[in-house]
Amino acid sequence: MDLAADLVYEIKTVADPALSPDGTRLVYALSWVEGLGGAAENRSRLMLAELPGRPPREFTQGVADSSPRFSPDGGMLALLRAEKPGQPRQVWTMPADGGEARPLTAAPKGVADFAWSPGGDRIIYCADTDPPSDANDNDGGPRVVVISRIRYRHDQQGWRGDAHYHLYVIGRDGGAAIQLTDGDWDDFAPVWSPDGTKIAFISGRRDDRDFRARNEVYVVDAAGGAAQCVSDGLCSAGAAAWAPDSQRLAALGTKDPAAMELWQGWLYILEPGRPPRRITNDAQRPVLAGSPGAPRQPEIRWADDGRIIFLGERRGASYIYEAAADVDDANDARPLWGGGGLAAGLSLDAAGRRAAVALSTPESPSQLRLIDLDHPDTPDVYDPNAAFYAKDPGPAPRLEKF
Repeated sequence: MDLAADLVYEIKTVADPALSPDGTRLVYALSWVEGLGGAAENRSRLMLAELPGRPPREFTQGVADSSPRFSPDGGMLALLRAEKPGQPRQVWTMPADGGEARPLTAAPKGVADFAWSPGGDRIIYCADTDPPSDANDNDGGPRVVVISRIRYRHDQQGWRGDAHYHLYVIGRDGGAAIQLTDGDWDDFAPVWSPDGTKIAFISGRRDDRDFRARNEVYVVDAAGGAAQCVSDGLCSAGAAAWAPDSQRLAALGTKDPAAMELWQGWLYILEPGRPPRRITNDAQRPVLAGSPGAPRQPEIRWADDGRIIFLGERRGASYIYEAAADVDDANDARPLWGGGGLAAGLSLDAAGRRAAVALSTPESPSQLRLIDLDHPDTPDVYDPNAAFYAKDPGPAPRLEKF
């Protein structure tokens, strides 16, 4: 066994778990490295597991498929696909019971994130958007790069220049996309209100946005118009989830000007006419994916019974927590499942009773756990590396004395 090569070419990664609304199907992205030497390339494909107990099978045949999401009725699946590695990713759609996928978007620089509308008739997506330019500003001379902002590049994204992420809405059957937001800032992480009339999103629009990594929660009408900041009182926020009444929001953020919600945030309730109300304490840290282009934000669910379910960390391990929305003082959120590993993704079924997480443990670098939150002690495990770790590694290498 060539351990170094095996670790590169045989270890697989699972990510982006997506449970169907009825909890009977699980789709996720399986990634691996293909090729040898300088020709090695990353590959990713969607896998489908029929629940309960059916083994996963290949569901798509793309070379760079990720971020699957079921439509609210469970009949369609949307995903991000690059037709070739390194090309911009676009939203594609396909029947949830299988069939050919077809492209929905054609954003010049690709799509970073998207979300289905509650009615399943539209999709909002976040795309990297170049500002308008003067075609004659170069006058045929050498190509010149002009930097006009301090944050002209980002970790994991590279050169950004004057491009910004903005939000677009498109029908599920295609057609012209409508741009909802614009401006000299990034708009990302969109979430529809349950009644389908509004969209909440994250944006950093303060005057010092190029100097400080701070964001706010905004709400815009689904038909377009001016966006309104609804997180006044928070120094920064990084994710949001609607209440079932479509009037309130749960937001992951901080009131501490010296803190970043990425490293230590709390859950707050945002209500019209009231200051943000914190409902979690320091015993756990809600997980935040971060900026556009970063891994998908784990789901935050505000259930009909007033519970808010979220993925958090405590003492270096991940847990699924629930917190009560209608409390006046921050409480220690109740763990529903977890420990023994770090999770990077969470998906819930429509009832909020079944969960899927992408997990890394000391025994396995990447696996999926399917959890019945009413009986969390016996999760189903999908580990693409189980066969690799079952191999005989052969004799240990001989150590020479010097």
